Amino acid sequence: MTAQQLLAKPATSLLDLPDEIVLLVFEQVCQQSDKAIPAPAPLQSSGFSINKRIFEITRPLWSKRLSIQESQLDVRLAGIHIHQKRRDLLRMLDVPVTNHLYNFLNSVFPRLPLLTHLTLQIPENATVLATTTIAEGLTKLVKLEKLRLQSPRQLTLYDFFHRYLAHNPFKIPHVSFEINGVPRITQGLEEGFRCDSFRWTADLPSSFFRFDWSSLRSLELRGWSGYLPWADSVLEGLRTAITGTGVSSPSLSTIVL
Repeated sequence: MTAQQLLAKPATSLLDLPDEIVLLVFEQVCQQSDKAIPAPAPLQSSGFSINKRIFEITRPLWSKRLSIQESQLDVRLAGIHIHQKRRDLLRMLDVPVTNHLYNFLNSVFPRLPLLTHLTLQIPENATVLATTTIAEGLTKLVKLEKLRLQSPRQLTLYDFFHRYLAHNPFKIPHVSFEINGVPRITQGLEEGFRCDSFRWTADLPSSFFRFDWSSLRSLELRGWSGYLPWADSVLEGLRTAITGTGVSSPSLSTIVL
């Protein structure tokens, strides 16, 4: 082919590429979006609506996440119930807990067996019935890997988390607490072992420091103004783990105070 013929040939466009390459391009766009700092708004389905072909090719990408505002909660939850393909593809859900639609939200959980990431926005005025119902419903999310709890009030999160644990979930996911957008506590699993990080506040309950030392790989406690949270409880547990009184083979390798 001559140079003149090459110049006359139209350039290859995105629509000329095979489906696999088109999907790869958009996967890279999504990955770069996830890594960006500050994080941009999640890509919505409208971002893939270049044409019908690309919309269908990229459906697994834009269907993977769903962020719901309280004003659209009933409509969005109804959509999850109605559209099976969306349920099958959904992996990350960000949703508010309300005192009037908590049963509707709870009814969705059993239909999302592949959900891996969940963010719950829990209001300060959440009722006991609402939080208890949702906490029990979370145990149906057997594939859940990360649970992010958000609230303007710390005790609201602690209360909800204890209600969740009381229902004996099959597997405890990596948990993070955010108070007014500020991360405070993370609890997670690393190679089968827990790695916990706590930032002390005056109303942090002592029950958070009753560790299962046999599965604890690393622990970080951040004090405030020279104080450590519930130091006596922590040191007594550590003494028990080291002496082997209650733990046959403690796996703790790192502790930061």
